[in-house]
Amino acid sequence: MKGAYRHLDIRERAVIQMQLALGTRPGVIARYLSRSRSTITRELHRNGWRRRGVLPRSGPKLPTGGYHCESAEGRAHRLACRPRVKRKLVPGSELWQQVVAYLHQGLSPEQIERTLARMAEPARSRTKRFTSRSTRCRVGSCVRDCWN
Repeated sequence: MKGAYRHLDIRERAVIQMQLALGTRPGVIARYLSRSRSTITRELHRNGWRRRGVLPRSGPKLPTGGYHCESAEGRAHRLACRPRVKRKLVPGSELWQQVVAYLHQGLSPEQIERTLARMAEPARSRTKRFTSRSTRCRVGSCVRDCWN
């Protein structure tokens, strides 16, 4: 189970669903897939699984406890595509206009980064710090947007 982390794929999720339908416990499924038990139980809890004793008595029978591999795969894909951190350089913002002005003055992205790092930050955005990589990427996209 050691090595580089890799996400569950649709085949592993299908195995999880089939094994749950057969009544296999998450720990046994984890051993079968050579995964950590916590990986399997997190996957199950994130995607609507409930233990047999917790399932409602009325309504449709849920042989897999409410877990469906297709919906779990779709959810994982949607979350992987969504950025985890909000962008700092948003088109139309005050910072964006400032960067555009520096670009029109002929400053390079590195010069803009150093200039912004030396400036006093506004009180409302004290938590936003600039890293060289994020600023260069955002300034690079700003250059493309401004000159096209």
